[in-house]
Amino acid sequence: MQRIGSYLKWEGWKEDWEETKQDMKNAWKNWKKYVVLGAAIPILVANGCTNKFEKRIEKELRKWDPWISEYIEQDYTNRKREGHVSLRKAKNNNRAITASYLPQEDYLVVNDNEFSIDGIDHEIWHSISDNTGKKGILFSKDFEGPDFQEIEKYIIRKLKTDEEFLEKTAGEFYTEYTVFRARKIAEAFCINTEYTKSFLSFIHDAYEFFSLCESELELKDTRTEKHRKNISIISSRLNSADSKYYTNMIKKLKSFLKTKQGFSDAEEFLDELKQRSMLTQVSIEILKESVKTYREIYDLATEIERYGNLILETTIENTGKPDKDLVKALNYMNETKREIRELMELNTHGIENLKQENLYREFFDEAMARIIDSLYSCYFGEYTQDKLPLTESDLKFLERFRYKGKPMFGKAISKYRLGLQMKEDGYSPEEIRELLEYATEFTYRGKKYRWPESEFRIKGRIPELVN
Repeated sequence: MQRIGSYLKWEGWKEDWEETKQDMKNAWKNWKKYVVLGAAIPILVANGCTNKFEKRIEKELRKWDPWISEYIEQDYTNRKREGHVSLRKAKNNNRAITASYLPQEDYLVVNDNEFSIDGIDHEIWHSISDNTGKKGILFSKDFEGPDFQEIEKYIIRKLKTDEEFLEKTAGEFYTEYTVFRARKIAEAFCINTEYTKSFLSFIHDAYEFFSLCESELELKDTRTEKHRKNISIISSRLNSADSKYYTNMIKKLKSFLKTKQGFSDAEEFLDELKQRSMLTQVSIEILKESVKTYREIYDLATEIERYGNLILETTIENTGKPDKDLVKALNYMNETKREIRELMELNTHGIENLKQENLYREFFDEAMARIIDSLYSCYFGEYTQDKLPLTESDLKFLERFRYKGKPMFGKAISKYRLGLQMKEDGYSPEEIRELLEYATEFTYRGKKYRWPESEFRIKGRIPELVN
């Protein structure tokens, strides 16, 4: 007779578990990452490495100033780490995955598609402004130029004087980051809620099954009374906390999910960013409560497992052999406990990620990344999600960045300044970018310009990122 009954429903929803669990891992791991579509990059041709992917990376980095050669690792034929940043190839070749910078490892992760390679310029800024671990160039004794307070003042001044910068760059940042994060928090809450209920249902089914087995055995053992009592105490604690937890969390989620649509001025935008930074604490509280609930469920599962093991031992003593259904149920229980532990770890990891966030500070870093991306991409088009047209005022600010006594962005500033002149003369943004982005020399109005490629040649293959 099949006695496990609804307990075996575990096998039904367990099939979806691995996929959902991976989604959660990706949500935490890529908390700050989202799809950014950029302009297409033409097929690149370069000398040095024979692999097409590495060739494309080489050319993208050679347009940078000479310091890039010592800053980003070039030799991947041995395990010796060189430079501050090491390149890694993303495993997933999905077109929507852009480049990313991982500050803890100092990895610049690039996917084999035009969108990702177009994001390299953006991510290099994040590497040089990185204040974790070994820290980036802006923290080097060889760096001269604006500190973060001056960068903040520059961006605020731009917010106040450039309506499109406020509306498009700042507005898009707010929408991308706040809506994205709010959705992720809501998603995490829903996933945790779903699995909390599923685990509890499964565990209670297991308890009923073990009770049925005990009844069939006519087991009279005072040891089972101890387990029954503990199970009752933990269950009561979970039930009383359950309704209070969901009521409180839903209230907090509602406040977190409220987002503004558009800003009248810079002050309103900056005030909203400060408020959103404070709401990060709401996210942390939601995840902490989830971890606490999972821990209670784990304790309950452990107590029920002990109860089931006791019944199995008695069955063997009475019959001389284990009951197959009991063994199967206990195996499922052990698997359940492992899954609960993994969920606790995922939520704990999410909490640590959130503790490091400050949306207000992140905006200024993101704004600079988009400015540098636009500079090195020779971008003169309309404001987009990740690029914007620059002005002479922007170039003068960027000229102040120096490394080892030389301009950090000299080549790109020279090209962009020429591009501004060409734009005035009637060249289209697309024509300027095509002519200048990868140019090493150019003659305009009788004047010859030279921008020698930086020495950057990749040896070997860029390693795949290992999770």
